[in-house]
Amino acid sequence: MSQTGYGAVMTSRFNGEQYLANIFKLIELARTFEMDGSRGLKNFVVRLKAMIAREPGEARADISGGDEDVVRIMTIHQSKGLEFPVVIIADIASSIKSQTGKITFHPEDGLGLQHYDLASGKWYAGPIFRNGAERAKSEQTQELKRLLYVAMTRARDRLVLSGAAKRKGVWQNWIDQTIEEAGLSDKVAVFQKPAIQDMSSSSVGAPPLVDRLLAGYRPDTAVPGKPVALSPGIPSMQISVTSLASFSLCPRLYYYRHVMEAPMLDHAKAFSFPDDDEQSRRETGIRAHEVLEQTQIGEGAPEDALKDAVNEKFMDFSRKTKGDVLKNLTTAFGKPPLSALRLVAPGAIMREVSLVHKIVEKEMELIIHGTADIIWFDGTEWNLVDYKYSTRPVDERAYLFQLKLYARALMTAHRMELLNTAVVYLKEKKDSVSTMRFLPIDAPDLRGQVVNMTRRLLKLEKKPECEWPMRERKSCDEYECFFRSRCYES
Repeated sequence: MSQTGYGAVMTSRFNGEQYLANIFKLIELARTFEMDGSRGLKNFVVRLKAMIAREPGEARADISGGDEDVVRIMTIHQSKGLEFPVVIIADIASSIKSQTGKITFHPEDGLGLQHYDLASGKWYAGPIFRNGAERAKSEQTQELKRLLYVAMTRARDRLVLSGAAKRKGVWQNWIDQTIEEAGLSDKVAVFQKPAIQDMSSSSVGAPPLVDRLLAGYRPDTAVPGKPVALSPGIPSMQISVTSLASFSLCPRLYYYRHVMEAPMLDHAKAFSFPDDDEQSRRETGIRAHEVLEQTQIGEGAPEDALKDAVNEKFMDFSRKTKGDVLKNLTTAFGKPPLSALRLVAPGAIMREVSLVHKIVEKEMELIIHGTADIIWFDGTEWNLVDYKYSTRPVDERAYLFQLKLYARALMTAHRMELLNTAVVYLKEKKDSVSTMRFLPIDAPDLRGQVVNMTRRLLKLEKKPECEWPMRERKSCDEYECFFRSRCYES
């Protein structure tokens, strides 16, 4: 959907948010159907037809937020994308529904059967059946873990977990194990058999325990009859380095790319795909990154490793494109800083490194995440390089800002005193490298810049397109922005 821009088109229509939510609900229905073991498109279509014919009909997807002063009861799938001050998850002690039956099917293993032995009168499972059953159980376990994560992360301020005390299901076992491993036993409120109000003699309303929990009561620490005040939760925002860099360059660009998820394709060339068009250039860049991610580099690497990788990844491209890509990559790795990798042991080189940095302010919690292209230690200093399969842009502020965020996250995580960083423009023939030495003294200024930018972003959230600021037309043309035709009429 993100590649075709379907979501952006739907949201631009009247009542488009509801239409788009219905599509996501359909996807979740399909996912649930697959989990139940009733695989197959034909069976799913039959189920949909039955739902359409049934009265009352299937409800529309819920598009309301979690701030209304009401109690909402919903499935975990329905809660995706929503957030609530208080979340109660019931029946965490329930056990996994066993997959009974004499037949299993897995896309990789095929059809597995149990066979009946006439002599003994017993059913015996064949090797394919056993393997398929184990795979199905493993997949179901992983899906249950994902569901538990979704359910627990819907809570903004308080999370209440409820289940039978006499038995423990997989969810409760996972939760107990996590609490124990993290040493959080003294931080969790556990209570059993709370007093139940006699509803026959009381006025209609919530049970007293609910009111006390909402008021800040904690059964593990509170003195009976004396509620404990808890500090209210602060909003938490997760954002990628790329998204924040887009916003630093142009808020309207951020809106198109990360809110509307509009495709980065020139509409005038939407139905033309020669080697030099926008779509092909993006695909070339993606594959070039895959080559650099997977090719053996460092001390002892084969001389033809890069050439072999390019030929494999660009098998369906023209000879000219393959030749240009190989020439660009060979040139980039033939001069600093990437040329230094020839003398670095492979074990000291890390590629596609996931980085996370957390910033906490009084009014918000910001979690920035991203992936750095390559990091290595040369025996003396650490080095970080982010490469772009492009020429040097007129305005490279967004790329340098992105590089600083990576550096900040890496230095904080590993307590570094110095980090050499660079952006390498793989298609640039002359001045192809922008270098920067990042020191701890640079961190406060970057933090302040990020916090102010995030505050500005939060103010713009849920605003219409016209209220997102945009750059001057000249800057858009210099940057060759894909969306300049949307901001300015040709």
